[in-house]
Amino acid sequence: MPLSTKKTSIGSSSNSRPKNKNKRHHWKRYRGQGKSHHT
Repeated sequence: MPLSTKKTSIGSSSNSRPKNKNKRHHWKRYRGQGKSHHT
């Protein structure tokens, strides 16, 4: 989680916006898979 925030902080404000949107989509998929594995 800390790495993700650092990456967005380093990226340009303009780049952070679109990148965040894409990352959020990926996170959702990862979270679903992670939950399935945890269960």
